Amino acid sequence: MVRLKHIIILSLLITGIIIISAFAFNKLNSNKFNNSVNLNNSNKKESNPMTIEDIKIVAVNSWGSWYPRDQKILNNLIEKFITNKDIKTAISTDQSQKVLAIISPHAGYVYSGPTAAYAFFPLQKYLDEYTSTSAPAYDKVIVIGPSHYFGMQNQIAAPNGNIYETPLGKIPIDTDFINKLSSIAPLTFIKESEPFLEEHSVDNEIPFVQYVFQTNANSRANSNLNKFKIIPLIMGQFNSKEKIKEAASKIATLIDNNTLIIVSSDFTHYGSNFSYMPFKNDTIANFLF
Repeated sequence: MVRLKHIIILSLLITGIIIISAFAFNKLNSNKFNNSVNLNNSNKKESNPMTIEDIKIVAVNSWGSWYPRDQKILNNLIEKFITNKDIKTAISTDQSQKVLAIISPHAGYVYSGPTAAYAFFPLQKYLDEYTSTSAPAYDKVIVIGPSHYFGMQNQIAAPNGNIYETPLGKIPIDTDFINKLSSIAPLTFIKESEPFLEEHSVDNEIPFVQYVFQTNANSRANSNLNKFKIIPLIMGQFNSKEKIKEAASKIATLIDNNTLIIVSSDFTHYGSNFSYMPFKNDTIANFLF
């Protein structure tokens, strides 16, 4: 079985490579975030019994840009992607296996949603067939994505909040995991919510996570499957593979077999718009091998 440490290293390497192309066509701008997102609602209290004092909600400003902001429309769209019969044909197994890691794209759902569904379908299948009633299949989900807008050198940002919100609802953030990570390597892992305000790479994965954990929840053998915490991480530019491996080794000390790792990656941004044209002649022939 692939070691979890190796999965983390591969995850960060993939994310780090994507950042190179992402920064090539995005202007770094940390001052264009508006104030519509409430990151520090210290006086706001929820009315339900699970009230969290001093709630700090983390959410992006771009709801409606990369995916629908309406809860029902978004849920139905993901359902359409996941239930595509072609996926069930392509990924047909008699017995599902536990998913340790997922690599999924982060473009707008109209473009990348069908592909992302192929990545998340095995996870939903595993959850549907999970029979243990004593413990959840996963207690934490790490979502790692590249920074497109916020400049960070050899750093990975975790949000300074305890709730992550999308149109599909709220998920508790694993603040204990983040605090431990920050204490292990404070110069590498920073607690900073600002990179998350406009970043879509991590946020685009989370509605899929919510959907696969919540769908069919009432009919599953274990009703606690959706009781997990999330660890959103945004990765800045790293100037060496060695530093990436070092960061990965720190994360690896805190994960176990109940940790799901999701890598948000488009692999490459190809074309003249992204200043990446490796083939000057016979482009289509080279692209299709």
